[in-house]
Amino acid sequence: MASQERKQYIGIVVDCIKTPIYATPSYSADKLGEVSVMTEIRVIDEMSDSDFLNVCLPSGVEGYILQSYVDRKEGIRWKEF
Repeated sequence: MASQERKQYIGIVVDCIKTPIYATPSYSADKLGEVSVMTEIRVIDEMSDSDFLNVCLPSGVEGYILQSYVDRKEGIRWKEF
């Protein structure tokens, strides 16, 4: 069985003033806080079976955000974050 490769990259929050960060990939999960538009975040994993991305905020908080609110930031490598 082949291991799944995690798709990690830097993203930017778009298309909202603020969006919640959830504790688990569910709309009914506890909210860990909010992220403002144009915030750079580290995407830890794209969840192919979900509407959510597993992310790490600049503050170090890890959680889940809706994929539709994140655009990939081009020209930034993973280790530069």
